Amino acid sequence: MLSNLRYTALRSAVVAASSLLLSGPAPAVPLTEKGAIQSSAPGGTASPYDPAIAKAQGSLDVIRQHRSLLKSGDGARADDKALAWLAKHPDDRIVKTYLARSYLKRERERDAIKQYEALLSRIPDEQEALNNLAVLYQRTGDPRAVTMAQKVYSLKPDSATYADTLGWILVQQGETAKGLKLLEQAVAGAQQDPEIRLHWAQALVKDGQGAKAREALGALKGMKLNPEQASQRQKLLYQLR
Repeated sequence: MLSNLRYTALRSAVVAASSLLLSGPAPAVPLTEKGAIQSSAPGGTASPYDPAIAKAQGSLDVIRQHRSLLKSGDGARADDKALAWLAKHPDDRIVKTYLARSYLKRERERDAIKQYEALLSRIPDEQEALNNLAVLYQRTGDPRAVTMAQKVYSLKPDSATYADTLGWILVQQGETAKGLKLLEQAVAGAQQDPEIRLHWAQALVKDGQGAKAREALGALKGMKLNPEQASQRQKLLYQLR
């Protein structure tokens, strides 16, 4: 279920990156609109938020340019320009997070790892980076996967996503009993999340709890599944026959 791990990482990346634009440097994003209105008004004066506006606008311009170049098929140029910006602005967590997310979407795990590691070198408790690095480390066989997952879980132990990340990694590494406890917590906290329920079901199968696994898979029948999730559900049901 490595591809499912990628989907989980992408999902959390999208959520975290969206919230990032509303915290930290991001308050300048609405201010950018405010500044633009002020500067275009007849006789308008410079906004007192100009430095923040300029910084945020620069980040957003880089992201827009990157998306445009990707859409035109020039991925190499898109990445070169984004990386050149980051070389000059190493503290730009907006672009760094966006670029890591873009690499994930394009299945360039090693490049995504570099961006998340760079982000953590400046913001050690950045939860998206910790969570997604744990997933990526597990995928690439890096022994730091569990440690990274444990750290992000300790920062927010009531998070279903982080409980799922740690629990699923533990199951994959043979610590099924420990992983199951965390996956049960994750399912309880996100009962309509098919990805988490699939992880739980597979862990139950691995633990020999076939009846309970069937119940977990049965609950997925009424949920909206992507093709990969639907296929995984069918495989597990076949395995339980």
